[in-house]
Amino acid sequence: MNERAASTTQFRTNRHGERLLLQADDTAVWSVPPQWTDLVSPDAEVVMGNGRALLRFADLMELADLVGRLSSKSVTRARDNL
Repeated sequence: MNERAASTTQFRTNRHGERLLLQADDTAVWSVPPQWTDLVSPDAEVVMGNGRALLRFADLMELADLVGRLSSKSVTRARDNL
């Protein structure tokens, strides 16, 4: 979120595990894994990496999937606005 401050709205559990709902402004709410925030202790894999990796491989894959889904939604919206 580009180091913007976000308020935590709530924790939820779904088929992907625990999710944290963050709200950065009046309209946008993001569902993210708690380990992507500083609200939980750092993961042992990240700590053992001693600064070489900022997140786990599983988190990187989940982030890539999220970016892909958001990108495809943006393309669809752009096509709808033509």
